[in-house]
Amino acid sequence: MTAFTFASNPYDAPSTTTGSGWNPGSWQEHPAAQQPQWPDTAALDIVIQHLALLPPLVSAAESARLRAALGAAALGNGFLLQAGDCAESTGSFHTDAVHDKVKVIHQMSTVLALGSGLPVVRVGRIAGQMAKPRSNPVESVEGPSGPLLLPSYRGEMVNGNAPTAEARRPEPTRLLYAYYRSAASLNLLRMFTAGGFATLDEIHAWNRELITASAAEPRHAALLDDMDEVLRHLASRAGDRPGAPEHHGFDFFTSHEALILPYEQALTRCNHSRSSWHDASAHMVWIGERTRQLDGAHIEFAAGIDNPVGVKIGPAMESEELLALCHRLDPTRDPGRLTLITRMGASDIRGALSPLVRAVRDAGYPVLWVCDPMHGNTIAGSDGLKTRRFDDIVDELRGFIEVHRAAGTHPGGLHLELTGEDVTECLGGTTSEVLWGNLPDRYETACDPRLNRSQALELAFVAAELLREEGRSSAGPARARSRESGASMYHGAATQLTGVTTGADWVDETLLSGSSDDVCLVLDHEIDRATLRRAVRDCEALLTQAGLKAGGTAALQLPPSLAYVVHLLAVWRLGVQAVLLDHRLTVPETDRALLTTAPQLLVSTTKAGGALHGFHQVDVNLTPYPGRPAETGHLLLQLSSGTAGPSKVIGRTATSLTAELGRYAQIDGMPGPGGRLIALSSLTHTYGLLGGLLHSLHNNVRFTLPARTTPTGVMDTVLAHPSPTLLMGVPAQFTLLGSVAEPPRMPQLVQAMSGGGRTCPEVADAFADRFNAPLGECYGMTETGVIATDMSGAMRPATGWAAPGMRIRVDEGELLIATAESPYLSDHIGDHPTGRWANGWLRTRDAGEINDITGLITVRGRLDSQVSVRGLKVDLSEVEDTLTALPGVREAVVLYGDGINAYVEVEGATTLDGIKEALGRQLADFKLPRRWYVMPQLPRTATGKPLHDHKALRAAAQRNGYTR
Repeated sequence: MTAFTFASNPYDAPSTTTGSGWNPGSWQEHPAAQQPQWPDTAALDIVIQHLALLPPLVSAAESARLRAALGAAALGNGFLLQAGDCAESTGSFHTDAVHDKVKVIHQMSTVLALGSGLPVVRVGRIAGQMAKPRSNPVESVEGPSGPLLLPSYRGEMVNGNAPTAEARRPEPTRLLYAYYRSAASLNLLRMFTAGGFATLDEIHAWNRELITASAAEPRHAALLDDMDEVLRHLASRAGDRPGAPEHHGFDFFTSHEALILPYEQALTRCNHSRSSWHDASAHMVWIGERTRQLDGAHIEFAAGIDNPVGVKIGPAMESEELLALCHRLDPTRDPGRLTLITRMGASDIRGALSPLVRAVRDAGYPVLWVCDPMHGNTIAGSDGLKTRRFDDIVDELRGFIEVHRAAGTHPGGLHLELTGEDVTECLGGTTSEVLWGNLPDRYETACDPRLNRSQALELAFVAAELLREEGRSSAGPARARSRESGASMYHGAATQLTGVTTGADWVDETLLSGSSDDVCLVLDHEIDRATLRRAVRDCEALLTQAGLKAGGTAALQLPPSLAYVVHLLAVWRLGVQAVLLDHRLTVPETDRALLTTAPQLLVSTTKAGGALHGFHQVDVNLTPYPGRPAETGHLLLQLSSGTAGPSKVIGRTATSLTAELGRYAQIDGMPGPGGRLIALSSLTHTYGLLGGLLHSLHNNVRFTLPARTTPTGVMDTVLAHPSPTLLMGVPAQFTLLGSVAEPPRMPQLVQAMSGGGRTCPEVADAFADRFNAPLGECYGMTETGVIATDMSGAMRPATGWAAPGMRIRVDEGELLIATAESPYLSDHIGDHPTGRWANGWLRTRDAGEINDITGLITVRGRLDSQVSVRGLKVDLSEVEDTLTALPGVREAVVLYGDGINAYVEVEGATTLDGIKEALGRQLADFKLPRRWYVMPQLPRTATGKPLHDHKALRAAAQRNGYTR
C-alpha cells in the first residue's frame, strides 16, 4: 500500500490525539484486509490528495450529537434504527429513491417510538455506503458469451457491476464520484428533514393504511390502537402552536462501512476545538466482520477518530477477543462511542450471543447492542439469487431480545438492509408476500437482498411489539432482579478518573471554547468569552498565591455574582475539587459543612445584597482552612438540601457533569446558540448550576441574571434584549409572576422551566395565560441532576419524560435511577447507613410510576407520603398540595405520626377554621389532618425549603406559639 503524503492538506495537525502517535494514515502500518488492488497507485495518490482538500461532508458537532443520542440508547433510554441500501448504486441517488428510503425509515421509527415508548435515533446506510467486502476476490458472472471469471464487484466506490474486465477494474476516480454522490445525497437529506418530513399524524396514517390493508392487521391492531392513544396525548401536549414538535425538522444521520481506508483517511479532519480527529465522511462508521482484526488497519483507524463507531460481530467471536476489541475502541468506557452490531443468524443467535453479552456487561463496557438480522440469514436459490427469509429475520430479532432480557441488558437497536421500493429480494412477509417464483420480478440489488417497504414496516411492528413486551416484563420482580444484577455493567465507568487534574481541559473544551467576542454572561453589563477567560486566569494566579494547587480542595460560599462564576471556573482549571456551600447558610450550618467536607481554602464574602437581588457585587475573602487534599476524583462536591434530615455529601465527576450537559442539550425547548437563559434559581445547586450556568456556557447561550428577582425586575430583564429567552426558576417565583395582572407583551419569552419542586397546574396555567409561554416542569436530584422533563407543561400532573440518557424504573412504587456508582462520598450518615445506592441503582425516596405506553413519569411525592388511614390509602402530597393552594396559605407541610399532622404558614387574617372549612370542601374526610399547627413562619433550610422533619417542626411550633 502506498503512503499518502497530504503535503498540501490545510487540515493537518499534530498526531498526538491518542498518546501513541496515531494519525489518519497510521493504519498503513498494519495489515489492511479487503482493499482493492489499485492498478494505478500514482492516480490514487492524486485522487486522495484532491479529496483531502475538499470540504467535510458532515461536521464534528453533528457526529457529537449522534454520539450523545447513542449514549442515551446505550444506557437504556433509546433505540437505534440504522437502515438503508446494501450498497448504493447509480439508481440509489435519484431524488425519488432517497425520498422513499427516508420515508420508510421515518415510518419505521414512528412505529418503534410510539410502540416501545423509546426515543428512536435514525441513522441511514446512505450517502457513503458504496463499498462492499467480498468473500472472494473473483466471482463467476454470466457474460455475453458465457460464464466469465472476473474480479468481484466491490461497490460503486471501487469498480462497476457490468460483467466485463474493463468495468471490474478498480478505478481511483470513483472515490471522487463517491464523494460528490454523497454530497448530493446529503443535500437531499437535509432538504427533506430540515423543514419537517411529515407530521406524526401523517406518518401514522401511512402506517395504518398499509398495515390495515394487509393480512397482518389483526396481529398489530392492538398496537395501532395504543399508538392512536399516544398521538392523542402528544396532540394535547403540542397543540397547534408554531414551533410545536411536529412542525420541526428531525435528526437523520448518515453511516457506512469504513472499508476503503484511503478514502476515510482523506476525509479525516482535525477537530481543533477538541484536539481530536473526526472522520468527516459520515456521522458514524462501522467496521465489518471481515475487517475487525485487532491488529488490523481498520481497527487502528477506528481507534483514533472521535466519531461513534460500530463493529459487526458474528457467531465465531470469542468473549476474550470481544473484550479486547472493546478496550481498543472504547478504553474510557464512554456511552455512545461503541456500538456492537450482532450478525449471528437465527440458528446461532441465542447460543452465540449470550456469553458475549454477559462478558461485556460484567466488564463494565457501556456499549450499544444492535441486531443485524439480515447478514446471518442469507441463502441462495437454485438460480443462484441470494435471498433471506422474513421469518428467519424475525426469529433472529426475537432471539436477540431474549438474550438481553435474560442478561438484564438493553436490546438497543436494529441494523437493516432495506429500500423504499417494492422490490422482490427477500422471501415472505404478510403484507405483500414474496415467493420463490417472484424473486426475479424486481430483483434490483447491487449486492445483497433488501427488505421492501412493506416488509420493513411489518418488521418495525414486530420489533415494537417485542420491545413493548420486554419493557413490560421489566416491571415484574424477576425482571427487576435481573436488571439489578446486570446494572453493574455500568459500575466503574465513572471511576476511570484518577484525580481532578482533568479540570483544566474540561473547563477549556466544555465550557470556555467558542468565539472570543461571543457574549456569554449578562449581569449589570455584558461579558464576552475573552473577558471571562482573562478574569479566570487572573483569579487562578490569586488562588495559587493563596496556596491552592492541583489536587487540592476549595469551598466556595458566594452569592450569584461574577465573582462566583470566575472563582468556580478558576478552581476547576487549577485541577482543584470545588465544594459549593450556599451563601445563605447560618454560621453553625457553615461550620458543620466545613467540618464535613474539610477544604483547604474557603472563598467567601462578608457582604451581600438582599434576598431579592438576582446578582451581587461582592468583595472576596480567601481564608485558609485546616482541611485536606481531594481524596476522590470528583470535580464537584455538594450538600443535599437537608429538608428531611442531615445533609449528605454528593460528588460529581467531569464525566457525570458532561453527561448531564449532554442531556440538557437534547431537551426540546432548552436554548441553543444565540439564545438567552434568565436564571432566577440558585447557582449553588444542581438545577441552576448545570441547567442554567454551565448549559449556557457550553452552548453559547447568553446567561443572564436579573438585577432583582421581583416580578418587575424579571420582566424588565426579559424586555432588555430581543433574543429568544428561557426563564428558569422555582415554583414560588412563577406563582408571583402568575399573579401579575397585566404584564407587558414579551414576544422574546418563548419558554419557562420550573424545578426544585412540583408546580401545581393552577400556577402553570396562570403563568402561561399571562405571558403566552409554556411553563415546563423539570424533576431532578442533587445526586443525579435532571431526571425528567416536560417542557410543554401540558402533561401535568405527570412530571414528564425521562431526560436523554436517564434509565429509570419503579420498584414497589419507588422511582430508581441507574447511576454508574454511588454519588455519596460516604455510605453512612453518622452511624447509620444511607441505604440509597446498590448494584447500580439509586433510590430516590420518591413515589412514582411510569406509563408503559407513553413513557410518561409521574412523581407522586415523597415515598413516606403514602399512608393508610382507617385502612384507606392517603397521599400526603395530595393533602399538602391542596392545602398550599388554598387562599391565605403561604406554605404547608403535611406529615404522618399518630395521624395526619399539618404545619401551616398563613398570611393576613386567615384563620384555622377557614382553612379547615375550605379543605373539607376539596378532600374526603379521612384525608383531613388530625392535628394542626398554624405558625407565623415554618422552619426552613438555608436554601429556603420548608423542613419535613417532625421534631424540628414541633420544636419551632413550641418556640413561636401555634394554634392546635
